[in-house]
Amino acid sequence: VLQNSKVSGSSTSTGSFGAVSIGKGTADNQRALTIVGNVQLENNNSIYFKRSTGTADPYINYDSSNNFNIFNPLTGEIKFAIGSGNILDIESTGINFNGSKSITTSTGAGVISIIGNSGVKIDSSNGGGSGPIEFIQGSTTHWSIGPSGDITGSAGSSISGSSTSTGSFGDVHINDKLLIGTKTADTV
Repeated sequence: VLQNSKVSGSSTSTGSFGAVSIGKGTADNQRALTIVGNVQLENNNSIYFKRSTGTADPYINYDSSNNFNIFNPLTGEIKFAIGSGNILDIESTGINFNGSKSITTSTGAGVISIIGNSGVKIDSSNGGGSGPIEFIQGSTTHWSIGPSGDITGSAGSSISGSSTSTGSFGDVHINDKLLIGTKTADTV
């Protein structure tokens, strides 16, 4: 037993450390904690990030229901970046991609499904965009919906109301006038 002894990381105080390093001789880049090796937290433990004001702090954790949680208590975003490029932001209104991005499957077979309980909306006008919405398979654009609502298709692309034929509909209901071979109603 040591009596009247002090353990200190500082020459002027007791019990304070400028930096802690576990598994390495010194801490890196003036970080308060440097760990070399694996770190394990048990379920329902969190890593908190202290905010400059307020009491609810952001955290990450893995809970006993097998959910990995990233929580931001404010209306700010959760950002994902690679290098100096911001890839996407998650905010309360949804996911925002920064610039042109792709959602793809890995090499090989794969299907990307977009499922909505109350419908699916594809909108290319956000941020002042005026490009078309295109349906592409391989290198062929089969359908394009332009900013004015015009739908154009490539050769061999058809719209069908029947499961056994193309371009046929059981019934066509027209309210008022049918125009064929003209673009204006002035000639009817």
